[in-house]
Amino acid sequence: MKKQTKKQQSGRSMIEMVGVLAVMGLITAAAFVLINSALASQRLSRLDDDVSAIVQGVRLLYNSQPDFHGVDTTAVTGKPGNSTLVLLGFGSDPKPYTNPYGGDYLLTSDDTDRTFTIEITGLGSKTCTMLSSRDWNGGGKDAVCTTDNSVKVTYEKSDTKTNP
Repeated sequence: MKKQTKKQQSGRSMIEMVGVLAVMGLITAAAFVLINSALASQRLSRLDDDVSAIVQGVRLLYNSQPDFHGVDTTAVTGKPGNSTLVLLGFGSDPKPYTNPYGGDYLLTSDDTDRTFTIEITGLGSKTCTMLSSRDWNGGGKDAVCTTDNSVKVTYEKSDTKTNP
């Protein structure tokens, strides 16, 4: 029998290790992009659900009323914490319900009480611009991005003899 004089190489070379690390880096970067996209989509979906629920709730609360008089973030019956949002189950006194972007939902009615407005605060400038240019559920119109990066969406009262 002959003795083996050459050692067998085992293990990986440095080039193979760098290649594996590069592939792992690409997979990790792609995962971060996908996660950020999924989170943004989830926030937008929750915002849509919240606004739809608020609009439906306000319309149900004021269904038998001729207008939206009393739609307010601060008080419906004059009692602190008894806001329209609290009546609809969005938050409680004194903790307000926050939107997915960290801001608040504010409700107001106009001078004639024929419309009410949902204001979404706490948005970044890109999000504000994107939200102001989209179609809103429930017949929302006149979506405006304000100077403080809030979006205001206006909803009208339909004929008082029919459901709003």
